Formats: sequence, C-alpha cells, structure tokens
Amino acid sequence: MIEMRGGKDLKYSSELPAWSKYAHAALFAFLGLVCLAFLGAGLYMLTVEDNWTVSLVFFLCFVLFIWVIWFGSRFLKLQYTFLVQTELREDGYYTLVINRKTGEKEENLISFSQMSEVLIGRLTRYVSVAGQHHRGYYANGARIIMVWRDEQGRTQYAMFSENRQDYLDQWIHRFYEQQIPVYTTEENLNRVQHTHLPEAYEQIPKDAHSGKPFFRTDFRTNDTAADWQSEGMRKQEAVEQARNDAKFFRPVFLATIVCNFLVACLWMPHWPVEDGVFSDNAPTFLIVLPNIFLIVCSQSYWRKRTKWYRPLLDTLILLAVQTCGMAASLLYRDTSATHFEALAVDAVATGIFLCIVFFVIRIATRKRKVPQAK
Repeated sequence: MIEMRGGKDLKYSSELPAWSKYAHAALFAFLGLVCLAFLGAGLYMLTVEDNWTVSLVFFLCFVLFIWVIWFGSRFLKLQYTFLVQTELREDGYYTLVINRKTGEKEENLISFSQMSEVLIGRLTRYVSVAGQHHRGYYANGARIIMVWRDEQGRTQYAMFSENRQDYLDQWIHRFYEQQIPVYTTEENLNRVQHTHLPEAYEQIPKDAHSGKPFFRTDFRTNDTAADWQSEGMRKQEAVEQARNDAKFFRPVFLATIVCNFLVACLWMPHWPVEDGVFSDNAPTFLIVLPNIFLIVCSQSYWRKRTKWYRPLLDTLILLAVQTCGMAASLLYRDTSATHFEALAVDAVATGIFLCIVFFVIRIATRKRKVPQAK
C-alpha cells in the first residue's frame, strides 16, 4: 500500500521528502548492525559459553530483525518505484501514476458527470503510544468510495482515504456543488478493497446524508467497531484460509508433531532430571519456545473462528506425542519414570504459555460490535 501525503487544495502525492532516502538508509544500516550483533552474540553463547538457551534467544532476535528489514524494504521499494498523485479538481477526480523505473505514465480522470453517488465510510488505524503506562488508541478516518460509469456504461468504483476533518468537508462540499448524492455509513470499511466493491458495495448499509457535520472524523477512541465484510468477502476469506491451511499451516503443524516425537525419543531421555523436572542444564527452552511459536502460527490463534479450547487441545496432542516418543525410547534404553514426569511438567508449562498467548491475542484483537445501519 502506497502512503499518500498532502491534502491542501485536495491535492495529494506519494512523493517522499528528499531527506527520507538518507534516513531510511541509516535506519536499515543500524538494523543490519543490530542483526549482526545478535548473530555474533548467539554464536558466542553457543560455541564459547555452551549456553543453548541464551543463544536461542539471540538467534530468534536475529530472525525477527531480518524479517523487519525484509518487510520494510518491500514497502519502501513500492513507495520509491511508483509516484502516485491524486486530486479532486473542478472537473472530477484525477489520478496520475508514474513508474520511476520504466518511465511509464498512466492518467485517469473521473468526471463529476460520470459519478452517480459517493459513499463515506469509517476507517480506523491503531496507534501505539510509547511508555509503560500509556495505552494505544484508534484514530478514526474516512474511506471515500466514488461510484461512476465508464464509456461502456459499466459501473466502476474509485476509493480514497482521508483522515482530516477539514479536508473531508471540502471533498463532500465539492460533491454537493456538483449535485452528486452523498451517503454515509458508520460501518468499519478497513477490509474493503477495490476488488471487493463490485460484489460488496450494494450490501454496505448506508444512509443519505445532508447538513453539517458531513461526517465526523479525525478523532480518537479506545476501541473500534468490528470490520465489516460482505458475504462474498467472508467466503473468499474462508477459501483463502483453507488454501493457506493446506499449503502451509497443516504441514508446519505436522512437522512440529514429528519433530517432537523424535526429540522425545532420541534426545529427552538423555536430559538430567532433578526433583521430577528437567534440570537447569537441560536445553528445555530449545524445545518449549519453538513449540509455542510453531503451534501458535500453525494453528492460527489469531483467527476469530479458532475456539477457546484450541490451546488445551494442542497441549494434549503435544503431551501425547512426546509421551509416545519417550515410550519408543524404551526400545533402545531404560528410560526412567522420572523422565516421563518431567516431560509432563514441560508439556503443562507449554500449555499454560499457549493459553496465555491465545487470550492475549484475543484481548488485543477484540473489537466492539455496533448495530447495523438501517
């Protein structure tokens, strides 16, 4: 997604300030040095100090920062490759897209005479606040959807987002000047994309609007309404989730189960046990932390359809698999009963962390429900 700036005279551009290129280069150089520091610290703790637990933490931090660099570079590459300029002119909605690499230009003007109506919907984004005792908030903006007809008479859609109240008022005032019907909805349209509109637009609850304030925006709230979705959007999401499950998440979960069986069969029986638990010298965190991460990801704890008992079920599966693995170790060595007790304790600890992570995710992603507009 390309970020737009400006708004004065209803003119917007994705052009970044000249100093931003140097600032981004310095930021990525700093992140690269941090990655190297984590990698070096992990190798030092592994080879010199022989501390598997601390080295794993450093390696995980290294992977995390690598992902941050990769994600940020992809976003900035799009921002630097394309220049987008938009403007609500006296004759209509104008868009110019320039590919800096190829020099190609694409212009489009949607005249007011082509527009049949405009819908203004809610748009929210979460803003985190630095500080231990400060809670983040939701900034409320507006999503503008312009419905228009092309030369062949086909219905088309154009979208734009505006966060400032004064600029949004200018948009709607100009639509009123051109006698274009303006509708509003309090539904949260965060997830509505341009490709959804041919199927979804007519399903969006909307009211004809007139008078002032046109549509309130540029304010903060502590929570936000649930994202609105059409029937087609929900079906498409279910299809995409099923495809991702079959292609990625289920194989990852299966690989996690197989690895836990092998670890419990070949490695855990050699770990020292003290008072019914694995001792501090045992590399417990090398198993517990990856298990938590892989299970949370492969079982999609962030999805709304994931049931509350999913962490408990995963814990039982993990305990059963590890118990079977340790039982298989009896084929080649005498594994003591205390190892089975220590294994159960580790599995329960992993389950507690899974439950905590699950409910933290649920609390962080919960959204209040608002009544449907009539």
